[in-house]
Amino acid sequence: MRSVLFIALFMLLIENASAYNYEFTNIPSCSVVSIDNERSKITSNLGVDFDESICKSAMVIPKSETAISVTKKNDIIELSSEEKKLIKKYKDKILKLAKDAGVSRKTRNAFYDSVEYKNNITKLSNAQPEKKTYLVDYMMNQLSAENIAILSKNINLRKNRDKEMFDNLEKIFAVERSIMTALWMHETKFGKIMGNTRVIDSLFTLAYTNEKKREFFETNLIQFLQIIDMGHGDIGSRGSWAGAFGQVQFMPQTFLKYAINYDDKDKIDLWNKEEDALASLANYLYNIKWKKDGGLITEVILPDEFDYCLAGYVENKVKTVEEWKKLGVKLGKSRFGAKYFHDQYKKAWLIIPDRTHIFQNGCKPRAFLAYENFGHILDWNRSMFFGVTIAALQHESEKIFKTVDVASKKNDDDDENE
Repeated sequence: MRSVLFIALFMLLIENASAYNYEFTNIPSCSVVSIDNERSKITSNLGVDFDESICKSAMVIPKSETAISVTKKNDIIELSSEEKKLIKKYKDKILKLAKDAGVSRKTRNAFYDSVEYKNNITKLSNAQPEKKTYLVDYMMNQLSAENIAILSKNINLRKNRDKEMFDNLEKIFAVERSIMTALWMHETKFGKIMGNTRVIDSLFTLAYTNEKKREFFETNLIQFLQIIDMGHGDIGSRGSWAGAFGQVQFMPQTFLKYAINYDDKDKIDLWNKEEDALASLANYLYNIKWKKDGGLITEVILPDEFDYCLAGYVENKVKTVEEWKKLGVKLGKSRFGAKYFHDQYKKAWLIIPDRTHIFQNGCKPRAFLAYENFGHILDWNRSMFFGVTIAALQHESEKIFKTVDVASKKNDDDDENE
């Protein structure tokens, strides 16, 4: 029951912050502004009743998290002859960049002959939010009973089969298996949903259409062609519409920096070899200075009189846990992340991701102390939704692994007694 409660409490969280270093700078006198006056009792589909003091807060789903259906045939825009000429001219430019970067003639020709401009990718990239939804809906989707069941099933499946691999990765990279499985689950549901768009088409289309980030996508496109030359992918390799690929959804530049082969015997295969995907993920986390057992967040309660100017994940707002306590910050009722709240010297930032939430009729915004690891998660994806979801998934993963460990130990003891 406690497990279900933890999950459910997270479903009432957080509006996405658009940038890593967010503050309340756009709000007069650092007060919190209302966008929704509704105050009601919410019951999740997991059957947990929430306290009436928790508000329903409406939000606009951020672009990167807007669900859009695949473009139908009758939605495809026929390109004008002029547009086709511009696309061909841009292909010529990419071909020259690839040649200058040392990409082989074979790979350059294969790219030039097969790459396609995909209008549906343009639509996804430019998609604007069409309606408001409740935060609870977003979190219930991410932490649904179905998703937690998938998490549990896959961890239990690997309890014996992959134990040695997880032990090795934890020892070498000082990264918990729980954070690896949390990210793996969130990104592709353990490799089940890796995207079905050719990587070269995604990156080419985004580079052509996204003037603001053209250099970024051009660089990644050339780097993916280099990855093909290295034998770690091919022209037909598929990934997300945004250009990420494999079981942990690396961009090409991330691949070149951090992807490794687990057994040093073959090419790096992030699509089909789970051990390569997890070793690469562990190497990535190690290199961005992930702190094992450092925690992500603790849910807290703020006093009635609180200076909201203190909130923000920016360097000059860091305090120790003890300093936050002296300001009246208390452990939240959910007790999520409680063990980190007892480390008085631990560095922490106060975050209130739902910064449009309000004090009204006793309704308070949800607040968290976020630790250094939370910043590393935001380096992966700058969505506050993402950060909190990963914290919840890591928490669930830890519990499942512990249950597995206890069960395994019991079976070993039973075998010895026979």
